[in-house]
Amino acid sequence: MNSNANLSLKKQTPDLPDSTKKTVRRIASDSLFLGDSRLIITHGGQDYCLLITRNSKLILTK
Repeated sequence: MNSNANLSLKKQTPDLPDSTKKTVRRIASDSLFLGDSRLIITHGGQDYCLLITRNSKLILTK
């Protein structure tokens, strides 16, 4: 990436105050799927299907 691209990227991502910076949890998909290729996530009273494709991509559908 050239320096102009780096400058434009910095403009798009404003610095947050330290009080709002939080660590985001990282969860391995293996620990969610447990050998299966599909799981149901319930959010706000709605069910969503998260599936791993044959190409190892994730798809979330309602």
